[in-house]
Amino acid sequence: MPLRNLNANKRRFIGGTAFRMFVVLTLALLPLAIIAFVSTLDSHRTAKQQARQLLTAATEQSAGKLESDIMAVKTAQSLTVQSIANFMPVGDICGRMQIFVQGGRKIDGVYFVAVDRSGKILCTPTAKSPIRTADVLSLHAHSDTVLAPNIGGILIRSSSTDGKVLAATLYREDFLRHTLRPLAADGERNFKLAQDGRTLSLGVYPVASAGQIFEATAPIGDTGITLATALPDKTETTSQILALLAPMAMWLAAVLMGWIVVRWLLIQPLVALRQAIGNYEPGRKLVAPKRSFYSSPEIAELGTAFEIMSEQVISHGDEMRRALDSQTKLTREVHHRVKNNLQIISSLINLHARASGDTQAKAAYLSIQRRVDALAVVQRNHYAELEESKGVSAPQLITEIASSLKASMPAGAERFIIEVDCDPVCLHQDVAAPVAFLVAELADEAISRADTASMCITLIADASDPGHASLVIASHAFLTSTRIEQNASPLVERVLTGLSRQLRAPLEHDGVTGEYRIGLNVV
Repeated sequence: MPLRNLNANKRRFIGGTAFRMFVVLTLALLPLAIIAFVSTLDSHRTAKQQARQLLTAATEQSAGKLESDIMAVKTAQSLTVQSIANFMPVGDICGRMQIFVQGGRKIDGVYFVAVDRSGKILCTPTAKSPIRTADVLSLHAHSDTVLAPNIGGILIRSSSTDGKVLAATLYREDFLRHTLRPLAADGERNFKLAQDGRTLSLGVYPVASAGQIFEATAPIGDTGITLATALPDKTETTSQILALLAPMAMWLAAVLMGWIVVRWLLIQPLVALRQAIGNYEPGRKLVAPKRSFYSSPEIAELGTAFEIMSEQVISHGDEMRRALDSQTKLTREVHHRVKNNLQIISSLINLHARASGDTQAKAAYLSIQRRVDALAVVQRNHYAELEESKGVSAPQLITEIASSLKASMPAGAERFIIEVDCDPVCLHQDVAAPVAFLVAELADEAISRADTASMCITLIADASDPGHASLVIASHAFLTSTRIEQNASPLVERVLTGLSRQLRAPLEHDGVTGEYRIGLNVV
């Protein structure tokens, strides 16, 4: 049964497992997702807006409170310095001034001092006051309020009408933090005062970062001092927490439902099918796992498809083995017939050479026989190595060619010596045939010279390149001073050129050493 007919007359895509699971998860999670999104967006916007409004109101309240204290201190301080300048007997005026600026607060950090224009201290209720005389004498107007980070607070200065007596009150960090604290105190709230580029942080003032803190500013009256308040973003209300937990609940629901659906409909049937496929052995029929009540019908159909496919693989494998056996027998028969035909041709040429009475014709027959024998050697070695598909053994090929050349020597050349030195490499069929003809051609040319007694054939593998080797054929016949250069046949030159082109490498001739050299690709 063809595979394309397996799903015929089955349920359509709309009834498939993937579509059903998609619809179930979408319908189950869509309401929760909409509720979580709307609730989170609305509560987050509302909470942040309320927090900013509350922080702004608290900052303005603290700034107003500090402004009121500064104005009261300025008024009392002006009356005090005027009394001192007029030598009015008002008792311990400095002590009463200290009590006034303290405002009944049981906290340190507020100091008062009065000096004359020469810098002499007229009164100071505190033994160790951080107020320096220079800080007081730098007053140029009737009164002012300056931010003094060098002494850690706000300095409120006043002078008498004639300018002979000056006074200053210092609100330090602890006192300022206590004064600025709103009615609904928040222990994590921090303040920062700024005036003309000078800043004083009351506590560790956080660095502003989007979504992490709220910040609000307010001026402190007409003193030129600005109050900045920072508060960490803690706008998570109960509704927002629930809204944030809603996506987690949706995620858990999705994971739970997805796990149930995928496990019973997909995972378990797929695991069973995977085990069946893992236990499958080539040549045997694959047995699909039995379909359970919860398993997906598509996976069951997939198992049936694998089962049918295994039967088809067995059938096709048998056909391929039979075809391969037939092709192997045919190939062997072809090689055997080619080898026999080459032997017959060589024998016929040998018979004609023996029957010929003409010396030149006999030499020509023997020359042709040597080339046919070289081709027969290539064919025989290629057939022997055909089963392993590893190419033709170069040492065996060249040795057999040398033996064949020795056996077909003409009369008078019985003493001709052929030496062979080959590394154990293999040649491809496309390389072996041109090499055999090249050796036979050069050997025939060397044998034809009466003054030549030997020839050396060397095949050296390249140590740096395993896929390359050099073939060197050396003989005294190839020296420049011999007759081969003077009487060389143009046909021989054309044959050698054609063979080098087949080998795709230049054939180099060294007339000094009497060598022909060419590069070969080896297996």
